[in-house]
Amino acid sequence: MLIDPIHPKILGNESAQLVEVLNRWPAHAEAPDLAPPELQNSIHRWQELLQPNVNDGVYRCGFARNQAAYNRAVTALFAALDQVESSLGQSGPWLCGDRITLADVRLFPTLIRWEMVYAPLFGCSQRPLWQFPKLWDWRRRLYRQPGVQASCDAEAWRHDYFGALFPLNPGGIVPTGPDLTTLVSSDIANA
Repeated sequence: MLIDPIHPKILGNESAQLVEVLNRWPAHAEAPDLAPPELQNSIHRWQELLQPNVNDGVYRCGFARNQAAYNRAVTALFAALDQVESSLGQSGPWLCGDRITLADVRLFPTLIRWEMVYAPLFGCSQRPLWQFPKLWDWRRRLYRQPGVQASCDAEAWRHDYFGALFPLNPGGIVPTGPDLTTLVSSDIANA
């Protein structure tokens, strides 16, 4: 959430818009531009696929009100992950080629929470993430970027999702899960 500190009010809370604003925020000269002009079309194409089918798709799975809605959501979710896997295999190591971009930054929060929250609580378990080896490596690579690991708090995610989503978890029980650092540091053979 972005808040105006002078006149306390919410300026926005849509993550896709916030990452764009933060990318344009004044930064150190060596800070990367995550939305270079020459990659704008590619970033936009990824956003058009990933936001509805993956980032919002996990919620469509978790909050589906009937089997047909869940089936549509989970099919779209895994079809999008298959597209990401294929693209990373052909033109990676990042979604838009050789440079990390906003497309990568937007996808990461969903995939870093995958085993912690979305697979067990939202039913996004058709295939484990380790069955997408290019995506698995992509996630490890992004997690190792400076400052990223420090922004990831698996215990907070689990307590927030499992503890606060009463309709999905009426007992409020927060199950144990894998250690995030170990999970993200594992290669596929050890997953």
